Amino acid sequence: MADNRWSSSTVSPDSTLRGSKGSSTGAGVEIGNGTETIDHDVLSGYDGIRDVGSVVTLQRMSIDIRSMGDGRLVGIDLDSLDIAWTLELDGLKNCGPLTISPAASLGAVACTGYVDRSGIAANLDNSGIVLVDLTSAPPVELRRLSAEALAGAPLQAELEWFAPERLLAKTQTALDGSANNRLLTVDVARDDAESAAEILLEARPNDSGTGQGVTFGGMLCAPGCDSTCLVADSDRGVLQRFTIDGNTLSPLGALGVHGTVGLPPRDVGGL
Repeated sequence: MADNRWSSSTVSPDSTLRGSKGSSTGAGVEIGNGTETIDHDVLSGYDGIRDVGSVVTLQRMSIDIRSMGDGRLVGIDLDSLDIAWTLELDGLKNCGPLTISPAASLGAVACTGYVDRSGIAANLDNSGIVLVDLTSAPPVELRRLSAEALAGAPLQAELEWFAPERLLAKTQTALDGSANNRLLTVDVARDDAESAAEILLEARPNDSGTGQGVTFGGMLCAPGCDSTCLVADSDRGVLQRFTIDGNTLSPLGALGVHGTVGLPPRDVGGL
C-alpha cells in the first residue's frame, strides 16, 4: 500500500481547543505553537485523528450550533507543530477530513453543509466534494463536484478511495424525509459531474414509508492489499462487502453482525 505523506483530522464542536483569548470557546484555534484565527463566535474541537494529524479541517460552527462558516484546511508542520499553510473551501460548510488516494497524489474532502437536528440540509449549494493536488506544496484545489450534480442531495462528510480515481460517498438524508440513504461510487476523472456518480446501494424506507435518515456509516477499503471494501449498513444490520476489481466494485456478500445487544453496525475501522 502507498506510504502516504498526509494524514488528517477534523475540527468540530465536540471537544475543547484553546482559544486565542484564553477561553475554550474563544476567537482562535491554537495548533502547536501557532494560532489560527477564526470568527469570534466559532466553537471548535477535534472529532477524530487519522494517524498523526498533519492536515486539520476546520468546520467553524457557531457556539449556538445554528450556523457554520466556510470550511478550511490547515496544514501542520510536524517538526515545529506550526501552521504551514491554509486552504479555504469557500462556499462549502461542515466539511470532513482530507482523504488520501492510494497513490497519495490526490486528496478529497466531502462537505455536507449545515444540517439541523433531523438531518435536513439548509443549503444544497454548501455541499460537495473538493479534489486537492497533494503533489503541490502547499496543496492546491483542483476542482469541485457539487452535491446537486452528483446526487441531487447533500453528501455526508466522509469519503473512501477504492481506486486511484474512484471514491465511495454517501448521501445525507433526513429522518422521516422523502429520500432514502444512498451509497455512491464517484468517478473523479469524469468531466461531467452529473454522470460521475452511480448508486451502489440504497436503504429501505421505514415502516411508514419515509426515510430512515443516515443508515450507511463507516467505510473502509484496502485497494492493493486484500482488494476489499467494507461499509456499515445499519438498515440491514450487516457489514456490506465488495471486491475491488480495477475501477469497479462487485458485491461479495454481506456479513451479518450478531451480538447480545442487538444494535446495528455504525462504523468500521482498520488496525
